[in-house]
Amino acid sequence: MSICKYCNQNAGWFKDEHASCVQKANEAIKSIKACMADAVTTGKKYSEVSEKINKLASEANLSHAQLHASLINSWSQATIEHSKAQPLSIVESDAHCKLIMDAEGLTEDTFAAAIQAGTANSAILAGMTIASFSSTIWAALNGKEVAPDCCTAPQIRGAFNLQAGEYMVWGVPGMLIRQQTTQVSYVGGYNGMSIRVANGLWYRFGGGRGHREEHSELQDIDMGDFLLTNRAIYFGGKQRGVNFRLPYNQIVRFQYYTDAVGVCKSGAKEQIFIPKNTAIPADCGWFLFNVLQALAAQAK
Repeated sequence: MSICKYCNQNAGWFKDEHASCVQKANEAIKSIKACMADAVTTGKKYSEVSEKINKLASEANLSHAQLHASLINSWSQATIEHSKAQPLSIVESDAHCKLIMDAEGLTEDTFAAAIQAGTANSAILAGMTIASFSSTIWAALNGKEVAPDCCTAPQIRGAFNLQAGEYMVWGVPGMLIRQQTTQVSYVGGYNGMSIRVANGLWYRFGGGRGHREEHSELQDIDMGDFLLTNRAIYFGGKQRGVNFRLPYNQIVRFQYYTDAVGVCKSGAKEQIFIPKNTAIPADCGWFLFNVLQALAAQAK
């Protein structure tokens, strides 16, 4: 007979768990997740909830893997929801990150090393990234300068010559710019007929190019380094050499897309900025749109 993985009692033939033990474990996991989510939204430290969480896990005989999966997933989901609901202050963002690091026994150095090695937990990384985005929006709304090493990739920090009074807000490599272009074609045309009217002289009649048709399509402009400062957008193309500085006071409006942001300069077609950096979440449009709106408002 098999042994139940929860209570270590006989589970019967071809079973490794009791239905009652599974139910108890699921209820404990649900309570642990609720406790962790509450800690995120109320700003509690892990030391304030750890006793309750450990008791729940112990009473339900949860495995180490089950406990930590519950902590990480609930923290990540709650952090992402809280960060998108309203901009987090830098203090709040740091508190969110410290909560999960304390729960997992991590330090800034060990987690940074895991990111560098590509072994960092993806759910923790996603939550920290969104919390960082949220605090960047908060800093932009409040005109606060943030440390460049927090929100700007290392290779971007020296890529542009900033003007006096400018400071870096957020920047990444691997930003794709696309722009709407109009293609024109003629449909239904034919060459017509040619009649010889003299030696070496031909008369052509009846031909035509047909009717004109237009269609629009997005064309890739360039891929390169992207930087937001408190006064402008900087772009440095790596493929076609497109380079520019676009002050916020020259921008008419911003357009939200799920995975990108559109920037409409006065008298020009909309340019769409799409992050292709794998470290940036695919649904980053909310961040780009909000941080640009905040920076443009502060720059007036």
